[in-house]
Amino acid sequence: MERKKKPKDTVSELKCTDNDNLGLKLCEECMKCNREKLQILVETEKAASLDLGPSLEVYKSEMRDITHSMMSKMEILEKAIYAQNEEWSDLRKRMENISIISLKQLEDNEKITKKTVEKSEQVLMKYSEAVKGKVDTLATDVKKMQKSILDTTTKIDINNDREKRKNNIILYNLDEKENNPRVCVGKLLKEIADIDSEVVDISRLGRKSEEAKPRPVLVQLASLTTKNLLFANCFKLRNSTCFSKVIINHDLSKEDRISNKKILEEKKSFAEVNKRGLVLYYKNSIVVSEVAMKSDFKEHISVKLVMSKSILNIVFIYRSPKSDEKNNKNLLSLLIEGLSLNGDFLMLGDFNFPEIDWETFSCRGSDEKIENEFLSILKDKFLIQHINFPTRFRDGQAANILDLVISAKELVRNIMHHPPLGNSDHSIVEFKVIGFRCPPEKYKKKYCYDSGNYESLCIIKKHLRVVRAN
Repeated sequence: MERKKKPKDTVSELKCTDNDNLGLKLCEECMKCNREKLQILVETEKAASLDLGPSLEVYKSEMRDITHSMMSKMEILEKAIYAQNEEWSDLRKRMENISIISLKQLEDNEKITKKTVEKSEQVLMKYSEAVKGKVDTLATDVKKMQKSILDTTTKIDINNDREKRKNNIILYNLDEKENNPRVCVGKLLKEIADIDSEVVDISRLGRKSEEAKPRPVLVQLASLTTKNLLFANCFKLRNSTCFSKVIINHDLSKEDRISNKKILEEKKSFAEVNKRGLVLYYKNSIVVSEVAMKSDFKEHISVKLVMSKSILNIVFIYRSPKSDEKNNKNLLSLLIEGLSLNGDFLMLGDFNFPEIDWETFSCRGSDEKIENEFLSILKDKFLIQHINFPTRFRDGQAANILDLVISAKELVRNIMHHPPLGNSDHSIVEFKVIGFRCPPEKYKKKYCYDSGNYESLCIIKKHLRVVRAN
């Protein structure tokens, strides 16, 4: 195969001309073709450069002036910018200082506000607690007031009920064979108290039943005086041939019946446990308070009576005949303790010392005997025993002085004895205490407006003439 010959590089083979006045390196052919055009361009450029010479200087001076003015303006602007930056930095510093001060003030204000809020909360809590306490107290007072009003209303109702029943009596075991109870009641009242026209109303209580027990009879009397007269003569029923089984009782309200039943049950339970006991009755007008004694003597009641400016200490005792040695010693300590109390002293009760001869103030036996020890204390303390008559009587036994009244001063006068109460074998002892008087009871006057004769009052009113006072 024939190899193809490479074409010659025409560019490398072109001969270049030397540098011309234009500073261009052109080949000879291009130089020949463009010489004239290039010459024209060069001449044109030279002419133009010759024409622009003065104007360029002007332009240069103007540009120089403009540049100077621009530079001065730039310096002024730089100074203004610098001053503005200084003002901004001062303003920034001031703002920072103000912000720091403001923050401190805010913090201080926050602390003050917190303290104020805490104080306000404490005050509010204090007042809220006080108000709550007052509200609770007020609520309690309102409840107490409501309870008081309710209790007062109940008491008024009870008192009104008692007022309605005060002249009434109830008869039990009254024969019911007679259809009209008025006849039987009239005979009974006529027999025991000679009462006939003082009965207002008579009725049987309850429904009639087939049982043999008769129903109670409610008798309404005209006045309380008639009722008291009837009760004063009710002892005559024992010897009555027709009414010996009849029992007369008060017409009690429901509350009084419940109260009496409760007291009776308490007394029964007390009697079942103790078989005996002490009871103290006193008027409501007397100020009586119980005194706690250190002695363990069984049985005793210690009270203090305060009358005007005087104080009287009273010790009631019951000493059993079977009292042991310890209890006897407690009796002696009780006597000594009672003497140490502030005020006058009085001891009384059933001492059960039958062997003591009170006329000679002595007792047979050794000095260690309880009777002799008791007498020894009476002598040492200069105490007075006031009873000098027998107080206990029983068939087949000798009468003895068992009930004693002992005082440290001459307080007792007008000593009397009365027949025993109920089935007791001890006499009732009555006496007066000198220097002590019971305060008079205060009675409130109440008018019976429902019993007024208003018809007669109206008749009288018609005949009265009204005269105005000057």
